[in-house]
Amino acid sequence: MDIVVQGNTKLGKEVGVFNLPPMKTCTPTEWCAKWCYAMRGKHVFPNVKKGTTFRLKESKKKGFVDKAVKAIKGKYSYFRIHASGDFYSEEYVQKWIDIALRCPDTLFLAFTKRRDLEGPIKTLSKLPNVKIRESLDDSQQKPAMGLKFAAINTFKAPRRKEIIDCGDGCPECGYRCWHENKDVILHKH
Repeated sequence: MDIVVQGNTKLGKEVGVFNLPPMKTCTPTEWCAKWCYAMRGKHVFPNVKKGTTFRLKESKKKGFVDKAVKAIKGKYSYFRIHASGDFYSEEYVQKWIDIALRCPDTLFLAFTKRRDLEGPIKTLSKLPNVKIRESLDDSQQKPAMGLKFAAINTFKAPRRKEIIDCGDGCPECGYRCWHENKDVILHKH
């Protein structure tokens, strides 16, 4: 089993992805528990569940950073940390800091609800090749970490002058989330 997987049609094949099991590593809001896309569709296939469980176990091992760097460096221009799952500990966030530092030519993107890990997440977000957005939804509508946000369009998200409207897919929009420091409106799927 691979430590990193290639992006799907929405993300694009030039994106590497590292997913974790949904709900086990997240701090789901009421809305997330009900509507999480990683709890339906292809995410519930046994092989997908097995893969996210494998990656969670690997992420806790001492050699994780070296394995991840080997799987990412020189192979992916863009990398999505957690299309499913979330940061689960300070030590784990530090591992992503180390990975991003060792892969300076890769642009990393993550959305998170882990307000309890605000300090380490903000440290990660300050790296020049990393963009992290606080994930908002109907039950958590106001940003609290001082990061740009990614909000589901089902509620009146705080509007700022410039936003990225996430539509059909990353290749179509030019990977703006990775390049631009703007809030994002996501479409429920």
